Amino acid sequence: MKALTLKPDWAMLMFQGDKTVEFRTWKTNYRGDIVICSSAKKMRGCISGNALMVANLKEIVPFRKAHLEAAAMDTMPDQKGFAWIFDNFRMLYPQPVKGKLGLFDVDIPIKYVPDELTEDEADEFIETFLIPLIFQPAQQ
Repeated sequence: MKALTLKPDWAMLMFQGDKTVEFRTWKTNYRGDIVICSSAKKMRGCISGNALMVANLKEIVPFRKAHLEAAAMDTMPDQKGFAWIFDNFRMLYPQPVKGKLGLFDVDIPIKYVPDELTEDEADEFIETFLIPLIFQPAQQ
């Protein structure tokens, strides 16, 4: 399956449902499912170096001010670029992935988190699979 690496803070916003548009300076003819991965850079409160979800790359259009909110951005980028518009987000059980630049192929077993979890199941998923991966630097 195709994969795309995002910085951990951007990947977490997408994972949480707060980001549906990704700004990129390049485009691709590919449309369809893409594994969204977080880069290995450690960032407080983020999961790094893991495949987090699968999303459908619906379309790519020139980036406009109208895309800012969905891209979780406050201001227009300094350079021209493209809005990669995603939908149909499906959460994965996180799996370590070595990210790469551009679109790349990843060969991992895709294990989706069920859409309908009970409150107890959701709590267990968070406690077991997410919290241990969230980077929290030691207090100094």
